[in-house]
Amino acid sequence: MNADWESKRIQKKLSRWEDRYNTIRKDSTFYYEGSSYANADILTEGFFKDLMDTMLFGEFKTSVLTISPTLEKGQMFYGNLSETNFYNDSYNYSAVDKLTMNKHGVDHNSLNLKYVIHDAPIEASLDPGNMCSMPVAQLHPDNKLRVFKTFFTLSPEFLPELGEKFRDFFKFHKDKTVHLWHDRAANAYKDVGDDQASKIKRAIEEDDEGNSTGWSCTLMSRGQGNITHQQEYELMLAMCLGTHGLPILMIDKNECKELKSSMEKTKLIIKEDKHGNKVIHKNKQSEKLPLE
Repeated sequence: MNADWESKRIQKKLSRWEDRYNTIRKDSTFYYEGSSYANADILTEGFFKDLMDTMLFGEFKTSVLTISPTLEKGQMFYGNLSETNFYNDSYNYSAVDKLTMNKHGVDHNSLNLKYVIHDAPIEASLDPGNMCSMPVAQLHPDNKLRVFKTFFTLSPEFLPELGEKFRDFFKFHKDKTVHLWHDRAANAYKDVGDDQASKIKRAIEEDDEGNSTGWSCTLMSRGQGNITHQQEYELMLAMCLGTHGLPILMIDKNECKELKSSMEKTKLIIKEDKHGNKVIHKNKQSEKLPLE
């Protein structure tokens, strides 16, 4: 009798978790990574030797060894970026265990992130375009600048949707202050009130119906001069190490995958200025890829 009751209890619990699992995996993609070495006993050693002899080693690593391509340190624009600049202990599991389920999945918000200081302002940056990206961060007392979330939209979504994503994620944040640094191009059309910086400010401070959200967004890049690639390069060399009194950069591996990928794959290029001096630039070809 007890065994029968226990079996029914387990079946009921299993059914409940299957429903939750099916809800959370809706609209998600199953990704499986396999290796040619799974069939090594059939393909034999000669097969792999022939491939190594005929393929470039970088192509061999990617296609056969399933090793993601990486840039050499000297090719990287963010040359001092390393694993020490990323952290993996992102979550406050006491909050995660209390997550509720709805038709859209789980209610993931800032309370679930371990390093968010809820009674302190948020720093954010904006890079608008076909892909709008907005990483958010806070400077901690230990002089670590923790970037703990990256929001983004792809066309046809734009700044209103980006602002909504930010507001929804930080709906429980106590200090509703945002210091926003934005790309210089976001200032274009400022005189007629149609600049992108003003649009993201409104998208944070107002909801879709124009009602105040309680947030205050200060645009920090108004009136600032241009920051050259050379200056950014030198700044980031220091921030990746935390030298010269600057905070060390720490990026959440789980919540900032787009930022991590972008920084790791950004190439350095050398150009000559009008005076014939060699100047460091950032290769931005990846920003011109087709939307898909």
